Amino acid sequence: MMSMLIFFRKPLVFLFLVTFLLPIVVPSLALGETFSPSEPEISAGSAVLIDADTAQVLWSKNSKEARAPASLTKMMTAIVVLEKSDLKDPVTISEEAAAVGKSEIWLLAGEVLSVEDLLYAILLRSANDAAVALAEHVAGSEDRFVQLMNQKAREIGASQTNFVNVTGLDAEKHLSTAYDLAVIARYAMQNGTFAGIVATDKW
Repeated sequence: MMSMLIFFRKPLVFLFLVTFLLPIVVPSLALGETFSPSEPEISAGSAVLIDADTAQVLWSKNSKEARAPASLTKMMTAIVVLEKSDLKDPVTISEEAAAVGKSEIWLLAGEVLSVEDLLYAILLRSANDAAVALAEHVAGSEDRFVQLMNQKAREIGASQTNFVNVTGLDAEKHLSTAYDLAVIARYAMQNGTFAGIVATDKW
């Protein structure tokens, strides 16, 4: 299991901080004191803060260190599905997908759900069975779908990432970094459907 944090900063947030910190900082500076913000105290082994608009790294801690990405893998699973299928496409659940455990929505072999419903399941419930079902629907098998995931990672600049499954279950050589996951998340949030799903309160 990874210990990793990813942060995004929007200009509006920066302006908010400036607005509320200036009344505190400026009087101190006027008195000749030096303002020196301390490093954030982050317990995670890896972390990165990037500007969501420019992708500029504002702060990092071991952000290029390879770690198991766990369920954050499903961000890339969702990206590939969104770019390779239609939300209304019907997906028939295979026995293989129904048998995937750990985190699931207890899909049954033979039942049919839409791509959209399964995307909600993987992004809001981290459903492994739904992730495998979508992979099989798009590429015919999980292995072929993983090839698409790795290809997409290279295309968007997540060059230190290597996926071997669509779920994020621990596996040898299934690795990413805090920086790469921030790159993937930034790319994903530019997709309106992805952004809408992860902003959903109830499903």
